[in-house]
Amino acid sequence: MSFIRSIIQRITVDHLTLDMLRQLYNIVFTGGFTRVGTVQARLAENFSVPVVDKLMADRVIQPKNTSRAMCIITTACVPEAAIDLRDFRDGSKHALQLTLAHVFSPSMVDFAVNRPDEAISADTYLQTTCTPRLHKSLIAFCAKQAKKNDGLVIPQPITECIISDGSFNVDDDDHSETVALTVVCSLPYTNDPYEDEGNAAELEQRIVAASDKDIPAESAKSAAESPNTGGTLHVAATFRSAVDGEMDWILEDLKITGTKPIKIATKA
Repeated sequence: MSFIRSIIQRITVDHLTLDMLRQLYNIVFTGGFTRVGTVQARLAENFSVPVVDKLMADRVIQPKNTSRAMCIITTACVPEAAIDLRDFRDGSKHALQLTLAHVFSPSMVDFAVNRPDEAISADTYLQTTCTPRLHKSLIAFCAKQAKKNDGLVIPQPITECIISDGSFNVDDDDHSETVALTVVCSLPYTNDPYEDEGNAAELEQRIVAASDKDIPAESAKSAAESPNTGGTLHVAATFRSAVDGEMDWILEDLKITGTKPIKIATKA
């Protein structure tokens, strides 16, 4: 059965078809049916039914419906070398842990509130790894959290990260091609009171580590002994990369929600 025919058959039984139709349109628009055939060949080679079933069983991908699943695997097949979804999942998990550690670090909160002339590594990291629009939104988010005086969030290690969506996009102006994959995760957090110390450089050393092995024993002990048990962060993050050349992923969107006692909500 052809790739086009299988898409059409799925559309008749899936009520969420807009994203899938846009995906197919972009593939045809940028390369005609030649590109469709190339994507089809990569699908057959890299994402047979048993492979996709295994990815879902291992919770590498967890789409809401068939159309989302098709968007994920067709996105992975657009670049010349198909994206290894397991490698992407692992890499995005590490990148997201680092990002959250920097976003919620005392130095970043202090920087967002006081806006000193002195650069700090947390902000430099976010400038490098996020789009300019998201970076600006994250600074505003950090300042807002400090003003709410709900305390500093201390993210704990991410234990599971799942790919939930994917897309192949074409810029309307310069016709540049990008692929994007969205991951979701939940992780516990603790919190400490926020004190405006006015010196981001002195706070820089307090950034929470980004993995189990990197978390200092004294920090882990302190978090465990904290009288405030914190709650859970629910995170959805979209990473984008140009199709041409090596895959160079950048964080494009970040949505964070949190349970009580700290209420966190931002969408950039």
